[in-house]
Amino acid sequence: MTKTSDATIAKESQAAAEVLGRVADNHIVLMNCSGAVAHNNLPERMAFTVNLTSKTDLDRQQKLVATTVAFRLRSADEHGDTHPDGVGIDIAATYQFRARLSDSKGIRTTQADAFTVVYAIPAIWPYWTEFISSITSRMGIPPVRAPIFDRRMIQSPNEGRKPVKKKKTAIPQRKKGNKRFQHGKKQAKAKK
Repeated sequence: MTKTSDATIAKESQAAAEVLGRVADNHIVLMNCSGAVAHNNLPERMAFTVNLTSKTDLDRQQKLVATTVAFRLRSADEHGDTHPDGVGIDIAATYQFRARLSDSKGIRTTQADAFTVVYAIPAIWPYWTEFISSITSRMGIPPVRAPIFDRRMIQSPNEGRKPVKKKKTAIPQRKKGNKRFQHGKKQAKAKK
């Protein structure tokens, strides 16, 4: 796994500050969750893998940044290979962080993406860790403690992204024998 560089983190912090300075209010919603444990098939020793995916939506008209974050914790062997279905523990939860902005003018998508990794995911993380601890306890197994949040382990959505080049639209050119196109404008066929 590639760690995010300190330079990238600093750059994203600056971009996220533009959004954070305009947040009027925010809240976190648990969208869905699931948990499964195979009591009769629990390995003696377990390690865990945590997968995280996020999606950021910027709605300038409604002045809203909505970040959806899906977490999945699965038991794994000592080498980090996840157990197959029906073995060990599998817990998932999806949260949404909604931030209403006082003003959305000038906010770019890259700034909203930076806001997600710098502010939204760390804000959701304690809810996720409490959920893991609580659900494993309710499953009748010792509570699992999720790892402490480390920003460097979250890959930046903008890292490695190349700037999008705008393509020029080709204007139809006049071809031999085709009198309908002339100087990029479509001309009506001449009536015979």
